[in-house]
Order: sequence, then C-alpha cells, then structure tokens
Amino acid sequence: MRRRFLAAALGISMAVAMTPAAAFAEETSTEEATEVVSEVASEEDTDAEEESSEAETKAFDYSEGYDEKGFFEGVKALDYVTLLDYSHMELSDEIIPSDEAVQSQIDKTLSSYTKTNQITDEDRLIEDGDTVNIDYVGSVDGVEFEGGSTDGKGATVTIGVTNFIDGFLDQLIGHAPGENFDINVTFPDPYTKNTDLSGKDAGFNITINYIEEKITPEFDDDFIAENLPDYESVYDNLYKQNMYNALFQYVVENSEIKDVPEEVVDTVYNERYQYYTSIASMYGVGIDAFLSANGLDEDSFRDMCKTYAGNYLVLQAVMETAGWE
Repeated sequence: MRRRFLAAALGISMAVAMTPAAAFAEETSTEEATEVVSEVASEEDTDAEEESSEAETKAFDYSEGYDEKGFFEGVKALDYVTLLDYSHMELSDEIIPSDEAVQSQIDKTLSSYTKTNQITDEDRLIEDGDTVNIDYVGSVDGVEFEGGSTDGKGATVTIGVTNFIDGFLDQLIGHAPGENFDINVTFPDPYTKNTDLSGKDAGFNITINYIEEKITPEFDDDFIAENLPDYESVYDNLYKQNMYNALFQYVVENSEIKDVPEEVVDTVYNERYQYYTSIASMYGVGIDAFLSANGLDEDSFRDMCKTYAGNYLVLQAVMETAGWE
C-alpha cells in the first residue's frame, strides 16, 4: 500500500490546527475518551454493535484517492492554496520543552513498563491507599441481598479512592491477605442504587485475596538500553514535536486556502469514517453513537473532514513547490 507522504515526510503532527472535535477524536486512547465511549457502550443496542462489527471487517484501501506520490489524485494543490513565504520563519521560545513536560513524558513511558505483583504474604498488612482484591457477601438481618456479593469473582478496590459505602473500605486496613472477617456498615439514606436498602444496617463477610503492588522501573541507562534501543532524549523528542507542530500551525494559519475540492473532502471523509468506525468497534458501539458522544453529527463530521482536507492540501502545496516526492 502506498503511504501518504503529505504529513509523514515532514514529521508533522496532525493534532494541531484542528477543530476541538477533531483533536478529541485523535486521542480516543486517553482515559477521557474511553470513559465517554464506555458510557455509550452501555446504552448502545445490539443492532448498532452488529453494524460496527460488520464495518470493521470490511477491507478498506487507504491508498484510494491518492497518486503514486501520495498526493491527492488528479489535484494540484497550488491551484487551491496560496502559500505564505516560508523561506524564513521564526518560532517562539514556547517550543522549548518545560521540565514539567519532560517529566510527564518520562512518567508516561514508565507507566507502559509498570508491572503489577499480587502480594499474598500474610505478614503484609493493608494500609490506607492500598489496592486490594477482595470477595464479599452482604446481608441485612441475616438475609443476603441482591447485588451484595462478588460471587467469588473478586473485586479490586483502592482504599481512599474507590467509591464504596462509607466506612466499608476503611475497615480493611490492618488486615492481611488470606484473612476472612466481618464488617458492619450503614447504607446512606437515600441509597439510589437500591432504595430498599436506604438507611439500613448491613453486614459483609470479607475475604482478602491479595494486595496489588505496582512496580515502576527506574528511568536510567540500563532501562533505556533494554527497552528503548532507538531512544533519543525525551527533551530532544519533545523539542522536535513542538517544532513540527509550530511549523505546521504557522504554515496553515498563514496560507490561504481558496477552496477544497469535494473529491478531496470525500477522500478524507471516507478514511476518517473508517478510522473512527474501527475505534468505535473496539468499544462495541456503532459509529453514529461514537460521533454523537464526541459532539458530532453528519454535517459537523464532514465539516471536520473538510478542515483536515484543507490542511493536507497546504502540505501538498509545500511539497509541490519544493519538488518533493
């Protein structure tokens, strides 16, 4: 498959100079996007899920609509774009990575290599802030109630973080893996999840399965040699990324896009539609529900794709001017 050369050749991030909706959709791997899609998944019906799965399985040719150079087929970008004079551009000091940005990137990298151990040592007592896997069976007046048990499947909770009935998780502190004991709590009044339990006293039989311990490696020479053989310094990578983004934004904002041919918009629309369909299918939802969760409908989605297409045309115009392939 021919690779589109427009953005790749310049190393430019397409996460800038977009509409807010576009920028959000580009980062669907983030926790925020996951939460939005998960909420939609719980509301989506079976028909939409089947539609999503069917769309995912269809082959899609990402080269369609592009010529052998990776340019839009049959389109001369300079007919639609008036470029700024980019022979000399000055960028602000904002492209210099801050210490906070560097550390944030290091933390993100290390999180990918974080391992989780299951501690079953009976001498390791639970502390505030620990993540613990437990089983429990709840009862009111000696009678088990619906939804009050893990059914032996285990539940992972973090003391001080996970939202449970007041006092429930605090009573785990000081206990150890393997212990079985009883705790007592009082349901809030009202208790909206089950109004029959509002204000009632309940007992829970608790079994501590294990304590989770996350082990994060040190970001040192040994770690880099073992895991990042092609590593460039975090600072250098961030600097290049910031520079590329700033250059791209500067060129796009200071060039005139006179028009965007409909066939170019169609090309971008089709590939973006396929891309977001595949993302939506990962969460078991249909494309319409996914777009709606991101504040998009058919018209605004096409408008977003037109923005993409205009940006790509500017990059193609730069390459046409430079004679690059």
